[in-house]
Amino acid sequence: MGDVTLEQFIESRGLKPSGLSDKTGVFVALFSESMRGQCAAIAGELRKQGIQAEISLDATGKFGKQLELAERKNHRYVLIYGEDEAKKGLVRIKDLKSGEQKDIEKANLVGFLKSHL
Repeated sequence: MGDVTLEQFIESRGLKPSGLSDKTGVFVALFSESMRGQCAAIAGELRKQGIQAEISLDATGKFGKQLELAERKNHRYVLIYGEDEAKKGLVRIKDLKSGEQKDIEKANLVGFLKSHL
């Protein structure tokens, strides 16, 4: 709770540095060790394209905990890429700012993120 108070104080006094966006980057959720390599490859490709990306370190963590971590680290999107999504060639994207969630083709991921971040 103290971090929220500090944030409000900084913003109310106009002390928030310019150039910092409200939410940036992508958090890649991880649901099983079997998907770690594919999720790491997605995160690596995003980084190569200049998109800030972080992958969850804990494959046994519950999705709610991963969402909380992504929000604490100020990520804009959470990517969900499990076995079902891999079979369909899709990536599920959850927008932490609006709460909306949608599926997009994996091949279109970089373009989508570059146009929305």
